[in-house]
Amino acid sequence: IDLHGGDNDCLTYSNVLQNGNYSDFVERMIPEFNSQTVFFVSNERSNVENLPFNVERFFPIGDNCMINDYKLVNEIKEFIQKESIKNALFLFSAATLSNFLCYELYKDFDDNKYMDIGSTLGPLLSLKGWMNSRNYLLSYWYGQPGHHIKQEDVWS
Repeated sequence: IDLHGGDNDCLTYSNVLQNGNYSDFVERMIPEFNSQTVFFVSNERSNVENLPFNVERFFPIGDNCMINDYKLVNEIKEFIQKESIKNALFLFSAATLSNFLCYELYKDFDDNKYMDIGSTLGPLLSLKGWMNSRNYLLSYWYGQPGHHIKQEDVWS
């Protein structure tokens, strides 16, 4: 944390939404998204219609998004500026690009909320890539055994 600018009250990581914390994310946080204006960045194959909350605007990304979709940083900045977006929630499921989006957008528009949610919504989006690497999702959604669903991560 110190190498990347130090601690900040607005700093978090998607890891606090995963593993043993995932059921709280699904059961307590996702319902809160209904009270927010939500903008979402995720894989172009995402089916946002399956989400249990409304997405005001979906920004699709392709494979290798860090290279092919980095322009989205400026596109979303222009969108926020042009549409005077304030007090909105931006959710990012865009691999490493999520980190850049959160940082760059918060730097210029700190009156919105920016969350890297990792692969947490993969099952709801009808995506399949998470099935080979996200044991906590398989445990939660399909009841498959695994130790990750019991592993709690604490951010304090």
